[in-house]
Amino acid sequence: MSTLKDFINQNAFGINPVLQSPLYQEATLEQRRASFQKTLNTYNEKGFNLTHKEIDALILSISAGKNTYKDLREIIPNLNSPTLCSYLWNSPKAGPNQFDQSNLILLDGPRISYFQFENVPENFFYLYEFKPTDTFILNITGENRLYELQKEQRLEEIAVRSEKATQKSLIAAEKSADYAKKAYYAAIIIGVLGILLNIREELSNLIQSLFY
Repeated sequence: MSTLKDFINQNAFGINPVLQSPLYQEATLEQRRASFQKTLNTYNEKGFNLTHKEIDALILSISAGKNTYKDLREIIPNLNSPTLCSYLWNSPKAGPNQFDQSNLILLDGPRISYFQFENVPENFFYLYEFKPTDTFILNITGENRLYELQKEQRLEEIAVRSEKATQKSLIAAEKSADYAKKAYYAAIIIGVLGILLNIREELSNLIQSLFY
């Protein structure tokens, strides 16, 4: 009479070679790869494009020392990990049960990176979720954009100072014109008074000559 043990051994004898065959192993690997790719696609689909204004705000924040992921989310509250990762110079690696994506083709093309980790975490793998304490610095592209922003700021300051100086000059010119106008009228009044005084003196002399 066959026992349960004998039944398992008989079936295992037929199943094990199938499980160990290269074809089965390859099929299992492809299944795992497809599952991971689906998960990665879902992760990446949560990312979105940042506006130039938002990128500039992040650059200025990092340059000012407010460079943690928590700081950046205070500037852009809806900022998420796949979005920031797409603007990061550092590239994630394949972690446990993950597959290398070095040949991955982005549907919307690669984005320009402006930032990089200050210290790359050891577990910076695909599907990475940033921690509030993760810190960032500007890469070369970010530094170049910061230089442009600072130059634009200096030009704006010069323009403001020039406008203020122009306004002061206009005010001074208006005051000078007002003073000149008042001086002109004063000269006319003095001249008229002088003429009147001369006439008065001549009338006085005429009267005296008539009676004396």
